[in-house]
Amino acid sequence: MNSNSNNNNIPMINHPYKTAKGLKRYVRDILQQVQQEETLKKIIDISSKIDYPVIYHLDDDKKLEKLAELRRKENNGGLSENETRELKGLEPDDEVKYIILIEELMKNADEFKLGLGIEPDSIQPYIYTGCYWKNITRPLLKEFLAVAANKADFNYYDIRLSRNLERLYNQFVALCTLVPDLNEKKDEVKINLKNGTFVISKDKQELRDFDKRDFFKYQLPFEYNSKATCDDFKAFLNEVLPEKESQMILAEYLGYIFTQNLKLEKCLILKGEGSNGKSVIFEIVQALLGEHNTCSYTISNLCNENGYFRAQLGNYLLNYSSELGGKNINPDLFKKLISNEPIDARSPYGHPFIIRNYGKFMFNTNKFPNNIEFTHAYLRRFIILNFEVIIPDEKQDKHLAKKIISKELSGIFNWVLEGLGRLLKQQQFTESPKAKELLEEMRFESDSVAQFIEAKKYVPSVSDNDRVLLKDFREEYNAYCCIKKLIPVRRKEFSTRIKSLKFEIEKGGGGNNYIFVKSNNIAKQFVENSLSDGL
Repeated sequence: MNSNSNNNNIPMINHPYKTAKGLKRYVRDILQQVQQEETLKKIIDISSKIDYPVIYHLDDDKKLEKLAELRRKENNGGLSENETRELKGLEPDDEVKYIILIEELMKNADEFKLGLGIEPDSIQPYIYTGCYWKNITRPLLKEFLAVAANKADFNYYDIRLSRNLERLYNQFVALCTLVPDLNEKKDEVKINLKNGTFVISKDKQELRDFDKRDFFKYQLPFEYNSKATCDDFKAFLNEVLPEKESQMILAEYLGYIFTQNLKLEKCLILKGEGSNGKSVIFEIVQALLGEHNTCSYTISNLCNENGYFRAQLGNYLLNYSSELGGKNINPDLFKKLISNEPIDARSPYGHPFIIRNYGKFMFNTNKFPNNIEFTHAYLRRFIILNFEVIIPDEKQDKHLAKKIISKELSGIFNWVLEGLGRLLKQQQFTESPKAKELLEEMRFESDSVAQFIEAKKYVPSVSDNDRVLLKDFREEYNAYCCIKKLIPVRRKEFSTRIKSLKFEIEKGGGGNNYIFVKSNNIAKQFVENSLSDGL
């Protein structure tokens, strides 16, 4: 494919021949999308024809002199056949022109504080708007490259041949991988707002200009205002979440969302039935972060084997879901997600990849699910806040969330910053007696073995008269789970749970195991104490 100095660019130039014939090129939707994407349009507008031979031979003065000489001859009277071949030989091939074109586009973008690049894990294209990196589709980037190439002297149709466009796109991927700033300070937390980037550490807080090296994929939908307050929001919290430690945890967790290097491995659960304010919190958090920066994937979807939902997590600050339980949940994968460990993912029709930087997790729930066995490794990742105050119908303000959002986002952000500052100094979340109590309750409600022990009023014994065949004891447990529609644990896990509840298991003859157990009315208190010791 050869470039052609007589090509038509976008928009088409009025030419007498075209006007006479009434010719007009068909404009596809994707081309219109390029023109409507402000960042791409700016880069195209400042781009122009490229002198490929001059750029290609910049380091070779002799060839540059020869190029200038041949061009003068061409303009003054023509070239011989040998000179024509010599001039053509100084022209780089199209593969090299792709590199030159891409570097010119990058240079133009830099001059106007814009940017183009490929995220290295997902191989997804991004554009820098001057404030943050915005994800765009591969077809949109390809069409942008075609438009830019056409304006830089490639034929409109030749460059859009699938083989040529794919080569151009692949060259862009090879050259434009986004590289994180190696000098980034690990103790700083940066938050991107409408009027700049807020930087907070243990020792300082400041608002500074946007910098594309921060690689923000979001921008909060309000400005930072150090004097802003949130009196209505605080009054609402005092009503629905009266424990001060719980309020502090909520502020700390919303600040934790913006951290990259603070590995506390926690997700936040808001629990409560009925009209208790959880939905208001949900709306306010969505507005605070921006709807485009939050998602609501269920645990089941995130644990799906195809990995499609996980592939999207890198584009969001927070996954805030109203479903805590679900079917086909992979416990190990869910623990990795909450811990923000690298996980495998893939996009539809794309290659699998590892996602490393993704958002935190919050859940609203009316009650703890009984279809998941939450082990200690699970539970240590949960912080649970209890929304137990039921707001009577006559006192409910259906528009409260919108009222608070309309005037207090900047003030709520300052409240979140207080929580984030506290979190950075403590390096852990504030302790809450109510949250600890709820965690113990959740452990019991999700532990079918503990429920079985309490329901049957069993306690440990050391008497030979209370010696029971472990196999029979487990069959009784399985029957209990069947009646209560609980998920029974496997044999090995059953023995582990029984031992954690202080029951003694003894090996006997014939490969049989025995448990020493008796029924007692103090079983409930015994189970609670044992579970508390486990936490």
